Amino acid sequence: MTASPGEWPADGLQYLNMCPVCSSSRRQVRFDGVEDWSFGAAPGKWTLWQCDECRSIYPDPRPDERTIALAYRNYYTHSGSQKQSTSASGTIQATFRKHRRFLSQRISQSMDRLPVAGAVLRKILGKQKRLRASLKIRHLPLPAQKGERLLDIGCGDGGFLRIASELSYHAFGADPDPQAVAAARKRGFEVIVGALPACDYPDGHFSEITMNHVIEHVHDVRASLREAWRLLRPGGRLWLATPNADGAGLERFGKHWRGLEQPRHLVLLNATTFRQVLTDAGFTCIQFHEHPAVGNFFANQSLAMQNGQLPYEKSVAGNWALQAKPIAEQLDREAAADLTKGDILIVTARKP
Repeated sequence: MTASPGEWPADGLQYLNMCPVCSSSRRQVRFDGVEDWSFGAAPGKWTLWQCDECRSIYPDPRPDERTIALAYRNYYTHSGSQKQSTSASGTIQATFRKHRRFLSQRISQSMDRLPVAGAVLRKILGKQKRLRASLKIRHLPLPAQKGERLLDIGCGDGGFLRIASELSYHAFGADPDPQAVAAARKRGFEVIVGALPACDYPDGHFSEITMNHVIEHVHDVRASLREAWRLLRPGGRLWLATPNADGAGLERFGKHWRGLEQPRHLVLLNATTFRQVLTDAGFTCIQFHEHPAVGNFFANQSLAMQNGQLPYEKSVAGNWALQAKPIAEQLDREAAADLTKGDILIVTARKP
């Protein structure tokens, strides 16, 4: 495996000597010598610490804000490669996707609001399909009126903006990658080059803000959540997903767990700390959501890295399916039994 060539620039490192979440200096080394085994793009070997107080996991030293872009060379979410088809078959597929998403959203709402219909839908669809549908639309509520504003922070080239738009939201985006922003704008979306904790939008401008695997990439979690609070209108909702510092997969795979993704992931939170930092930022109605089974993804990718292979290489796909299956089933059972032990955390919160 060709991974993490060379060293990180010495003048591009930030030394913390304390937890970036709670500022405690009481900590233990959790993993040492962690490399970019996910993509093989970022240089350096990293030491991950676990805070004795809040149990967050973080690298120290870590890339500073000036050099962090080095870690995102060839990063898969910002390829800008998703294209809208103009062929007849592409139009049919796009129409099908639109109605599928529309139906998925109505299904999600029906299960919440209509107990009898919800029970029937649960039986027809099956649990995993329902969970995937809810995750795909990020548990969006029905907009009170067409055109309610939604902001997707870390929007990449706009994949979720299309879904939100099809569900009658006026979708905006922000992303630090100029190439990703250009790709999203080419697809017709209103997107700015920007990142937390500073987004150039007015106070209270949005009804919904979504952050899909973003919070683990920011240098200042608390400031970022305060910024999200500023951008929401009263009653507005924040949706986040992030790898779980208390996940069963981390216990199983250790330094080769896919969710560590060094050096791009600057902090991993557990459910207790996540709830606390949201509360400290002013949010209420904090709720953790069950997610669909992801054990297969984490087990396959982690096994590949554990065995010296880059998990996204085509030649690796499927190599670990048989070995991963029993591990994945166990991880998914633990996640279903206890949301705080899943490989990812999905949480919503509201601004009072």
